[in-house]
Amino acid sequence: MFWSRQRSERLCNWNGRKRSSRGGVPTLPRAWSRPLAARLTIVMLSAALIAGMLHVNDPPFPHRLNSILPHHFRARVSFEVPNQAYAAQQVEAMDAVSMQEGGSPRVDQYAVGALLVPRDQRIDPPRFVLLLAEHRAYAASLSLADRLTRLTSVVVICFALAIILCVYTSRFQPMLAASTRRVAGVCLLVIVCVGTSLLLSRPLWDAAIIPLTLTAMIMAIVYNPPFALLLSFSISSLLAIGHGSGLGGMLILSGGSATATHVSIGLSAHPTAGQVLYSGALNSSLSISNLIQPQFSIGALVVTED
Repeated sequence: MFWSRQRSERLCNWNGRKRSSRGGVPTLPRAWSRPLAARLTIVMLSAALIAGMLHVNDPPFPHRLNSILPHHFRARVSFEVPNQAYAAQQVEAMDAVSMQEGGSPRVDQYAVGALLVPRDQRIDPPRFVLLLAEHRAYAASLSLADRLTRLTSVVVICFALAIILCVYTSRFQPMLAASTRRVAGVCLLVIVCVGTSLLLSRPLWDAAIIPLTLTAMIMAIVYNPPFALLLSFSISSLLAIGHGSGLGGMLILSGGSATATHVSIGLSAHPTAGQVLYSGALNSSLSISNLIQPQFSIGALVVTED
């Protein structure tokens, strides 16, 4: 409450070194030693392999069935899809030749900029098939220069995250940094996590968070929670690139659970974004978590209006 002249010891709970490391043995010359070079080679090869897996999944398909887009989605390239009405007529018709003469066209054509999914509309199965066809046409239209540019950026991000993890491990996890077998084990676990997450993130699955959660639990048990948190953040960044979900997807993958005590209803449409229409307090706490719909009994929650 009041300012005191007595200065508190900021490092009273720190059991590590309390002076600069400039007087110690420099780390860079030791990087050329054979054991350390072998461990760095394992890490960099793992980063290159992960970049290759992300490139195979490129460009990613970010849309999910029954999700709601916060903005209009328009066709990036011109494409065509089979006409559903014509296909249904062909199945039900007794004479396919007569239906070909007076039926609907075989395909529906969409031009560049055509509105595929309006804003705040749910992606139902017909729209999902439409988005998937547009995505395949867009992937086929990418040039070699576009793919090389994307690959270069992914490689830079993977190696940057690998360097950050190496620096943290050498500073705070010396036992891990000194063991080639443990480094190889952690790299293998990360590769399996990223590969399994990319496989489970395909349409109609959307279960990429399961391998990430298991990997974070293993790292927290074997080593410590800070290292598991940094590793989970790095994997979440890579999976956000592989899924094409952006920053929002990374926050969902790296987020956890919380408890809600208040509720509010507002507007998200421009230009009234941020306007709160209704707010109140809950009579009991409600547990919420990412990707899990909160459930409660009828009459269990009462909102007291502010």
